[in-house]
Amino acid sequence: MDGQYRNTYISENALMPSQAYSYFRESEWNILRGYRTQIQNFTMDDISTNMETMRTWLEDVGYKTEIHKGEHGDNLYAIFHAPRGDDTEAIVLGAGYFNSDGEFNISGMSLALALARYFHRWIVWSKNIIIVIPTDPDHSLREWVNAYHTSLDLTGGSIEAAIMMDYPSASDNFEYIELYYEGVNGQLPNLDLLNVAISVSEHEGPRVSLQGTGKNELRVNNYWSRLRILSRGITELALAGLKKGHGNEAFSGWRVQALTLKAKETEGPFDVTVFGRIPEAVFRSVNNLLEKFHQSFFFYMLLAPRNFVSIGTYLPAAAMFAVAFILSSLDKVISSGYEVRHLSPYAVSSTLYFIATTAIGYLILTLMPIVPTVVNYSLIAVSAIISLSPLATSITLAPEIKPLLRGISLMFFSTVLSSLLVLNFSLTFTMGLFSLPLTFIKNKTPKPINCLLLLISNPFILSLLFALDFENGLFGLFQGLVSSWKELNCHTLLVVTCGWFPTWLSIALSVLIEGEHIGEKKTN
Repeated sequence: MDGQYRNTYISENALMPSQAYSYFRESEWNILRGYRTQIQNFTMDDISTNMETMRTWLEDVGYKTEIHKGEHGDNLYAIFHAPRGDDTEAIVLGAGYFNSDGEFNISGMSLALALARYFHRWIVWSKNIIIVIPTDPDHSLREWVNAYHTSLDLTGGSIEAAIMMDYPSASDNFEYIELYYEGVNGQLPNLDLLNVAISVSEHEGPRVSLQGTGKNELRVNNYWSRLRILSRGITELALAGLKKGHGNEAFSGWRVQALTLKAKETEGPFDVTVFGRIPEAVFRSVNNLLEKFHQSFFFYMLLAPRNFVSIGTYLPAAAMFAVAFILSSLDKVISSGYEVRHLSPYAVSSTLYFIATTAIGYLILTLMPIVPTVVNYSLIAVSAIISLSPLATSITLAPEIKPLLRGISLMFFSTVLSSLLVLNFSLTFTMGLFSLPLTFIKNKTPKPINCLLLLISNPFILSLLFALDFENGLFGLFQGLVSSWKELNCHTLLVVTCGWFPTWLSIALSVLIEGEHIGEKKTN
């Protein structure tokens, strides 16, 4: 709402976006078109040969080049050592051979090559320039980023910032720019870098779109537009790493501030050189820095290109979920009507049951990367059977275990949410919201209602809702969970299988428990 958010601003004065004149203009257009014509003549599937050809072009300009061979494809990268720098810092400009939609990134690679040639003629650089063209901006680029920081011989120093370009069209014109910035495990680039990119883009003319905002809504800034961008931003950040990456996600975990610029529409008032001037101006701003990004926010939620909410405003929303589970846990035990000293054997039993369900979650986490195709479908079937089992099954045990088992489970889940709170707000908020029905499960509530609450809070049943966001539906979601855990070190699978699912499974077990009170002790 108005008054509950702030306007963005540049915290680091040294950045000075758009203070210098951008020279990537019509004089570079013929060079750009020349590269694009050559790339259009490529045999698209002959990636290795094409990488070697582009490597030759970059070497002719004066770059030191290398091709990194990864499991997911070849990655061409080239380094220009800054004449005025100390060879300890670098800025990355990249363009995937294929973009996140699997399209041939014709103009994106053409721009990368043209800008590489353009940058080499300047002597103003105090940071090295790295050009990278990965096979794809997802796993292939991540392999290169990991190798750059661990095993590559040809490096250019610590990477301060990275800009990935997505321009699959061969058209000379575009309408507006889509900005992607979400990282893996809740990580976000420093807000100053986003502010610089947005400021430069609007200075050059193109409007900036966030979270899929259409061209007809780019100038709309009201309650509903901000709510849509906020809601979509939380969802995208919670699912980051699971979906196909745009390029910026690959730099997560290495203290690299990264974003992706994507040209939208094939007709519009802006030509391709306008798109090239945006990374040029951002590079010149970052080149002014004498230290790493640190002045502005690393935790924020964008509501519009020029509006944001800081962590102090939105964090209590997820914190209240953690508090709700703590209070519900205490309520389960206190309202049971039994003295704690009479419940020690049931406490031991409840703890053992919960440990067993946690072991099941850990087993799922271990098995999924080994046999993903088989286990993905098996998990769907097993979770569906478990979810429906309370409707027809019961276990005859001491009912005193019920409140303790629920209390232990909810307290554990509140600990998970509290631990994840600052690191990944979006995932914490999403899990807290969808698992909240578990707090309403009580002994006095009719069993059909308890079963319904279990169904709508089951993480694997809820995956049907999130599957709509994935290209291959439910299978694409499970495949993303596995691949992100193995290759991007994304913690979503870990948190779901060892945090959310054991909690749900323990409470589902408590619903199954029926029988007479054994050794009932009155509190009086």
